[in-house]
Amino acid sequence: MNTIFPVMLCASLGALAGLVFHRVMRRFWLAAICAAILGSAVWIIGAYLFLLITAPNELGAPVLKPILFVFLTCSIPGLIVGIVIRRKKKEH
Repeated sequence: MNTIFPVMLCASLGALAGLVFHRVMRRFWLAAICAAILGSAVWIIGAYLFLLITAPNELGAPVLKPILFVFLTCSIPGLIVGIVIRRKKKEH
């Protein structure tokens, strides 16, 4: 439960950002990258602010591996949403 819930929230943020960016932008990969960056930024900034408020002495230098994991977790649903949206546009 400790890892499923954060991964699910990251995936949801990526999917929601993918829904917005794939509706607004025409270029597929640019919209997918923007969605992944926005979803990752929301999660990372939220986690940082949460730690800043609850345990400021626990904050250290940012580590690249968890940030890349969050980016990957947000990018996959953003890509899937983009593929689904673009297929629906072609069908109409």
